[in-house]
Amino acid sequence: MSLKEISAIASPLTDQQIRKLRQATAELTSQQMVWLSGYLWGLSQPQLTGQQQIEQQAAMADQPASKLTIIYASQTGNAKGVAETLKEEAIATGVVVECFAAGDYKGKNLSKESHVIIVASTHG
Repeated sequence: MSLKEISAIASPLTDQQIRKLRQATAELTSQQMVWLSGYLWGLSQPQLTGQQQIEQQAAMADQPASKLTIIYASQTGNAKGVAETLKEEAIATGVVVECFAAGDYKGKNLSKESHVIIVASTHG
């Protein structure tokens, strides 16, 4: 049994839906497929009503500010620049931020973090 056959058997889609999906995605690049995956995931999430959004924002505002840790790895300095921009923007909104070069950050501390952004870039 081929992988495509297994996928068809395990899929919640009908055969016709699978054919349409394959046809619609046949000419997409891998980058476009990744984007499409995220787009479809977003569509699958429940949409909050205006009142629910207000209640959610109020609940978040009542919580104490968390600390954001930004870790960057960069060969040319681009990731460092992005990390520093993120840091400035977060500080401007009242978030406590720590920013580290990847080589200066102890990986064992990750389990103690509540919010982490990792910025990495390469020129290769």
